Amino acid sequence: MSHSFPTNSDLRDIMDDALNTEISPAAASAGERVAFNSAAPFRILLVDDSPVWRSSIRSLVEGDPQFAVCGEAGTVAEAIQAAAALQPDIAIIDLALGSGNGFQVIAGIGRQAKDVRLVVLSMHSEATYGERALRSGALAYVMKQDALEDLPRALRRVADGRRWLTDALAHGLHVEQNC
Repeated sequence: MSHSFPTNSDLRDIMDDALNTEISPAAASAGERVAFNSAAPFRILLVDDSPVWRSSIRSLVEGDPQFAVCGEAGTVAEAIQAAAALQPDIAIIDLALGSGNGFQVIAGIGRQAKDVRLVVLSMHSEATYGERALRSGALAYVMKQDALEDLPRALRRVADGRRWLTDALAHGLHVEQNC
């Protein structure tokens, strides 16, 4: 009789589902935990200058009843304005925007909508921009080529108020993945 053991990724998902708690960015700095409200889906703002990518990510995100897209933006200015007006729970931000870059969006959202949790979704290597994105305020860095598998996992962790890193990025930063 053969036994199959869960992978590290499976164990992380199991632990994520079992914790059932949420930490807001403001509460996290104070060490405060608040009860998770699973009744309402997490509201997500999509920021990408490509309508095709926004549509694809919308389909992927809305495939999970835990999430709902509340708005889209294609420029830095639109993203900052939408975050302030819509107050989403999470923003998924591309770094390469025709009108600027995702780091400008991260900074602007940090000034206008401090409680929005940030996920970077980029075609650029995490080795190049991952650490900078995390230091700028993002809780996750997902490569577009890995979005089908990694984005849902990253969103669940970020929804729980925790960061999500690939094993390679966590190793490069010398941090624990389950922080």
